[in-house]
Amino acid sequence: SAESSTAVSSGELAGLEASVVLAIPGGSRFGEIALTRHGERVSLSACAKLPLERGARVRIVESLTPTSVLVEPLAAADPTDPHPERN
Repeated sequence: SAESSTAVSSGELAGLEASVVLAIPGGSRFGEIALTRHGERVSLSACAKLPLERGARVRIVESLTPTSVLVEPLAAADPTDPHPERN
């Protein structure tokens, strides 16, 4: 039988949402994020331009190495926006 891989390639990461599990200090210092991919939890080292607290929701902007990424905070939803999916 064929084996399936749950590995996440760097090309698949950009645009995915994740949660900060270890605070990200900001700048070139790393924290950690986690996301669920193909039913399995994936943890990655992450950095961001600004500090992000544990529990913050983020979007992966770019893969830096196979195990680290650059993230940005998800914008808070605007309750008056009739098309939030366009943000």
